[in-house]
Amino acid sequence: MAHRPFVAAIAISLLMASEWAGGAWAADTTAKNSPPPGTPTPPKLTAAERCASLEDQFEQALPQHLEAKKLASAKKLAEEGSERCAKKEYSLGSRRLVDALADLGVTAKL
Repeated sequence: MAHRPFVAAIAISLLMASEWAGGAWAADTTAKNSPPPGTPTPPKLTAAERCASLEDQFEQALPQHLEAKKLASAKKLAEEGSERCAKKEYSLGSRRLVDALADLGVTAKL
């Protein structure tokens, strides 16, 4: 019987923790990440469209970043990314293209 207060204390702690994690804290995070009411939602791109967009972004950024320290790496990553996208390996292709833009010092717009 000596263990019952200890078990009760643990149960209460767990209940309080679950309320905190799933209650107000979760609601606050959602509110901070959601756009203001009335803001138009951007259209969702397909994986193929995302690849094409990232390829375009790289092509547009390249002439402006020819002095980038990681230019050779960026070009190689972009080439790999385009090849993966052409093979319908969109996730890996997109990742390579995002990395290529980062090597140029550019943040990808997704």
